[in-house]
Amino acid sequence: MQSIGDVLISQAREFAANRDLLEAKYTYIKNRIRFERSLGTLSIASLEEINAWLTKY
Repeated sequence: MQSIGDVLISQAREFAANRDLLEAKYTYIKNRIRFERSLGTLSIASLEEINAWLTKY
């Protein structure tokens, strides 16, 4: 049987994991844009693709 403290700790861990996941996704998107820009391959199509990822959340 779990106490309320155990439940709160589990919720805090879930929140932290979701936060870390979203931060990792944001970092990936920033780095992908920088990479494509540095290669000169950044296009409207790639920005639209990235925008589609962002509208999921």
